[in-house]
Amino acid sequence: MTNPGQPVSCPYVKFEKDLLQPRCGEAEVIDKLVEKLRRNNEWTFKKFGHGLRDAHSKSHAVLHGKLLVDDDLDPRLAQGLFATPGKEYDVIARISSTFPTIRSDQIRGIRAIAIKVLPVHGLRAREDNASTQDFVLVNHEALLT
Repeated sequence: MTNPGQPVSCPYVKFEKDLLQPRCGEAEVIDKLVEKLRRNNEWTFKKFGHGLRDAHSKSHAVLHGKLLVDDDLDPRLAQGLFATPGKEYDVIARISSTFPTIRSDQIRGIRAIAIKVLPVHGLRAREDNASTQDFVLVNHEALLT
C-alpha cells in the first residue's frame, strides 16, 4: 500500500500481445462479476422503476476537448496512441460519481473521469473494430473491482 500523495514507482511495460494471456481462474472471476452486476441492475430497476447504469450512474459533466501527445515524451512511453509526438486527438470526457444510484452531491464518495480518445487506429489489446481508446481515472487509491 502506498501513502496518499506519494508517487508510485512502477516499471515501464512495452505492450505485446503475450501480455494478454488470461490468468488461471480468470473466467470464473468474470462470471462472478457479471452475476453481481446483474443483481445490482435488477435491484436498481426495482427501486427506481427504470434502468440505470450499474456504476457511475450520475454524470456531473460531459466535456469535449483535445489530447496532444507531448513532443518530449519519454521514449519508453511512446507507444500506441502516444507513439507520434505532436499528434492531436479529439476526446470526450465524462465526470461522474461511482455510486450505482443517483444521490446528493453533498454525500462524500468516489468520483471518476472517463476519457474516450477518438479515432485511434493500430494494434489493439482485443481484436475488434473499435476505433477509440478509453481511460478511466478514479480518485481512490485502488481500483475497487
